[in-house]
Amino acid sequence: MYGDQVRFVWRDFPVITPQSPKAAEAGQCAYDQGQYWEYHDLLYERAPALGVNDLKTYAAEVGLDTAQFNQCLDAGQHQATVDHDLQDALGRGFRGTPSFRCKTTCGTRVPGRPLGERGLSSDSLGSSPASVSTAVE
Repeated sequence: MYGDQVRFVWRDFPVITPQSPKAAEAGQCAYDQGQYWEYHDLLYERAPALGVNDLKTYAAEVGLDTAQFNQCLDAGQHQATVDHDLQDALGRGFRGTPSFRCKTTCGTRVPGRPLGERGLSSDSLGSSPASVSTAVE
């Protein structure tokens, strides 16, 4: 409907439970294997079971390479990304999920990882008159 006029950016905002930051990292590890949305959806189905062992079990259930996933998660490979997104969201005044930010300045871009497969990605929509940033656990 809005074509190139709206840009949707998904970012983690892990504030709901003490396990939320590690769950967000796990989502990024799944993203590395091209299965972000599948993993994301399973996490939401299984919440509040978000312990590290649960996260690793879910990786196997969606068909991820578990050795690669476990190494990524155990090493905290995406901890800095999740921490950055959290601090950025707090700096923008977000205090809960979901949160939305709309800008109407032509060409304004809100940084974020393109997640594809849901029809909206930061790269496929490009610069636009309205950018929507959402911070969601």
